Amino acid sequence: MAIEISKVYGKKIYDTDGEYVGEANDLILDTEEGKAVRITTRELDKLSTKRELSETLKQNSVLYDRVESVSDIVLVRK
Repeated sequence: MAIEISKVYGKKIYDTDGEYVGEANDLILDTEEGKAVRITTRELDKLSTKRELSETLKQNSVLYDRVESVSDIVLVRK
């Protein structure tokens, strides 16, 4: 799915069961592959340690491959 990154920022994220996941704050890009990898619900520049980053990626992000659609909200597979 090709979409402008700016269209994702600030959007509310819901899963396919209708549960609120969070608000899109950052995208992690794989520059070698040229694709988005994750959407985080926390601002990554606010994290100060590798541990915080690791926990955020586990608990406060979704894999971009799970994105079903982006319009008024971001819809992700559970």
